Amino acid sequence: MTVTYEGLRTHSSLALQGMTSSEAGREVDDITDIRQRFHRYDIRNGAVNIPSDSLYPHLKRASVLVPIFLKNQQWRILLTVRSHKLRTHTGSVALPGGLRDDSDVDEVDTAIREAEEEIGLLRRDVTVLAVLFPNIVRPGYIVFPVVAVIPSWFQARPNPDEVATVFDLPLDTFLHDFRVQNWSMFSIDISIVHFPRFVDSVKMDIWGFTARLCMWTANIVYNTGGTIGGLSDRRACAGDDVYSQHRFLFYYLCQHSRM
Repeated sequence: MTVTYEGLRTHSSLALQGMTSSEAGREVDDITDIRQRFHRYDIRNGAVNIPSDSLYPHLKRASVLVPIFLKNQQWRILLTVRSHKLRTHTGSVALPGGLRDDSDVDEVDTAIREAEEEIGLLRRDVTVLAVLFPNIVRPGYIVFPVVAVIPSWFQARPNPDEVATVFDLPLDTFLHDFRVQNWSMFSIDISIVHFPRFVDSVKMDIWGFTARLCMWTANIVYNTGGTIGGLSDRRACAGDDVYSQHRFLFYYLCQHSRM
């Protein structure tokens, strides 16, 4: 049985830069427009400096798929809950993905293969928009996010060995109503973002790497300029937006995770 939650019990209206929710939906309903917005963040096109492999020989390569789709003039994002049969991060809200296989051609190939294995998403139904700057995720992975558009009619078929539940949320929910927990790591304070949400009366806590990636994707889709208040690590880097923060943390953790 496929379980796909579409309801969101606690969802406030979008109040970002004077846009209403319907206006934001009209602005982003063209996939060409979306692709252009992601182009400047796509590490494949040369516009973004790609981190050298020599920075992370101690880390295992992995990819996640960030599946977004347009439904009723609203962009939504598909998420999973990790199975308790897995060894790490059991029960956590996540994105489809996993470790790179020797047979994978690149990061995109890894993300799509893993999504098909986990939720039954076919390769032909995936339109890749961008490969974003990588993340470092415990316990020792470098993870490449692959953002893609999938059909609104897609019905997930979760692999019970890997996925407990599949659900989706409005993408604009990741622009507001979050809380921040500050952790000290390698002598700097890092903001751990939490988005507590209710889906069909079930509380979902989207946090950490997944939350940051959802926030990043929402900022690009809704063209906010990337400025998010309340993140303590913004003071640790030169930039004032989530992208500068992310790049700073990546290079900092690359250096200090070897210690």
